[in-house]
Amino acid sequence: MAAVITTLLALVADGCSQMRATDRAMEDYRRGITGSSSAIRGLGRAPENPVRTVSYDEDAEAVADPLTVEDFGPTELPNTFKRLVGKGPNRSEAEKAFGFAEDAYEEALTLAGVGDGNSGAREIPAAAREKFAVAGERYREAAERYPNSSLSHDALFQAGEAYFFADRYAESNESFEMLIKQFPGTRYLDRAEARRFSIARYWLQLDEIDPDSFLTYNLTDPRRPRRDTDGHAMRVLDKIRLDDPTGKLADDATMALGNAYFAHGRLLDAADTYEDLRQAYPGTPHLFNAMLLEIRARLDAYRGPDYDGTGLVRSDRLLQTIVKQFPGKVDENRQVLDELASEIRHGMAERDLAMAQLYERRKEYRAARIHYQLVLDKYPETSVAQAARDRMTAIADLPDVPPVLLPGLVALLPEPKDQKPLFPSRGPR
Repeated sequence: MAAVITTLLALVADGCSQMRATDRAMEDYRRGITGSSSAIRGLGRAPENPVRTVSYDEDAEAVADPLTVEDFGPTELPNTFKRLVGKGPNRSEAEKAFGFAEDAYEEALTLAGVGDGNSGAREIPAAAREKFAVAGERYREAAERYPNSSLSHDALFQAGEAYFFADRYAESNESFEMLIKQFPGTRYLDRAEARRFSIARYWLQLDEIDPDSFLTYNLTDPRRPRRDTDGHAMRVLDKIRLDDPTGKLADDATMALGNAYFAHGRLLDAADTYEDLRQAYPGTPHLFNAMLLEIRARLDAYRGPDYDGTGLVRSDRLLQTIVKQFPGKVDENRQVLDELASEIRHGMAERDLAMAQLYERRKEYRAARIHYQLVLDKYPETSVAQAARDRMTAIADLPDVPPVLLPGLVALLPEPKDQKPLFPSRGPR
């Protein structure tokens, strides 16, 4: 058993290293930047091929409509307040903010040393991170001042990028989520999801090293959310697979989410997530590990013969599927598979033994003997079989059914043949 648990928990610990993610520079919980002039960590904006491709269809600035009663509703009140204080939609102001953000972003790239000919990952200097933060704020301002436009589309993505390199991950993720919500078909979807995947994994690693307490409320570290770091990470992973179910990272996010649930003891959630992975992405390279971990999660969630045994049945079927679907991996994982099979069969034997013991307590010895024999026939190799054999010997000479109490009272009850059927037969047609 120890070997199985050690092996499968190692799969959870090493699961992220097997994912086809594009976030290598998140390692060691610090960000570096490539020495290439083409991009930051392979996903940033190339100076010679700028992201900004704003092409407006509008020919004039937006003219605010007169305020109505609906503008003072709970959902519209924040926007109404912005209009009243002069912060409402304004194309020219949005363009100014976007231009300022572009200049700040370019200055941050220069301070970070992108394109200076040096190679290798490096720490982004504090001055560059501050400039990236300024750029992020102005990009967000541009998006808010001219919503639902191509400028807003590019500004939200660039805000996410800028905040990411400023180590302000919560704000980066928020910008990317706003982008995907407002522009579901965005051309930046793959890149935004890669960033969010990196952030979620980083938060899980950070919480493992420095977990939040129940009373934790973060006011000083911009790298993590205000509270519930691991909960935010799992929410982001779940959103990635829901926002882009056919994307490159959908199966990776699902596997990472299952591993996170498993590590946090949410065993049924983990098992259901692994099941979702193998059903939605049958071609994923995580399939074998997901099957093993689903079995482990369901067995750990099983509470004994007095409770529901659906997990045992599903684990048994899944184990048979593994043997048929991955014959090449059976030999190299023989010990793990054998111990899982032994644990499943032992659990099933205990359930049949518990049923036999129930009949024995009710003095229905014939039914008890049948179930004890069932244990001996189906699970002879288990330790439970010896207990069934001992009880078979103990009740061998006892009557099949318990004696009838108060036979005179029983004689007064109607015979079954005198009872009328609930739905009388209509006879042949």
